[in-house]
Amino acid sequence: MGSSWSTGRRGARGGPAAPALDARQSRPDRPIGPAGAQANSGSAFSCTLPGRRIVIAHRSCAASMLPTLDEFRLARPPATSALDDDPFHLYWREGDRILCRLDRVVAGADADSFVFYLGAFARDRRRCYFLESRLNGADPERFHALNYTWFKDANAVWCIGGKVKDAHAASFEACDDGVDDLDGTWIPHSYGRDEARVFHYDFSGKANWVRKAESASFRSLGDGYFGVDARTVFCGHASIAKADVASWRKLGGFYSRDDRRIFYFNREITVADPHSFRVVPAADGRTQLARDDRHRYVNDVPIGGDPVAAARWRDMAPPEETAARPLA
Repeated sequence: MGSSWSTGRRGARGGPAAPALDARQSRPDRPIGPAGAQANSGSAFSCTLPGRRIVIAHRSCAASMLPTLDEFRLARPPATSALDDDPFHLYWREGDRILCRLDRVVAGADADSFVFYLGAFARDRRRCYFLESRLNGADPERFHALNYTWFKDANAVWCIGGKVKDAHAASFEACDDGVDDLDGTWIPHSYGRDEARVFHYDFSGKANWVRKAESASFRSLGDGYFGVDARTVFCGHASIAKADVASWRKLGGFYSRDDRRIFYFNREITVADPHSFRVVPAADGRTQLARDDRHRYVNDVPIGGDPVAAARWRDMAPPEETAARPLA
């Protein structure tokens, strides 16, 4: 028999205020739809749930374009052969058996009616699944994908972190396409909302209730990291406490600003000069660099006399940014 899938404790986080994702480069703001070509590689990306390590996405040579929202919602038949580096081959059929990543058998699956979604969930005429495990309580006749992160039937909502506590399935909707492209690897990262609450999932532990968010006016900026409602700006499930909603805007990466302040994730960079602050492109496309007339920054920290940070700046910043004057 297939195993019942559940999760327990929350995964590790970088701190109570903002996720520890300083190495990631946010995708440019964009509406839901196709993105540009992504980097190709053959390595896997995985996360750990209690008691197991799962591989949910791979970098892919066969699928170098990020799918559209409609493509993430599409129920797909299993492939005819295994291809580890292709997310479109997450499940495949061998005779009357269905297998998924790492050659795991989906025990009891009905091969003739089996379909899957790119976000690692699947169904047949009798059951629903997360990878090879049965999704207890899910109705296969009504189970479907909302985007790359969120899945629901008539009674419940799921992400790879498990069933979303207190979510109202009938009114629940995705606020973006649900995918973050991490160097060509797709990971689930998304806002969703129902008639009363806003939720966020960041590829760590369970989905979070965004407690201060007003569902009716909430919108995601389309990157799965930032959102706003009529009163508050959010980074993940945390609010950017001092941000002025009317003048707030993203600058690039995880930097943002309003008319008076500069922010990194949900933290204010208190020493930053808002009049001259700007984001600096990094050579690797993901290191977070910025500068103003007084300081240069790696993430939200002025590099000052730190030789490690100074070396990082020299390695990653364009030559014209390192040659102008001594690093500060």
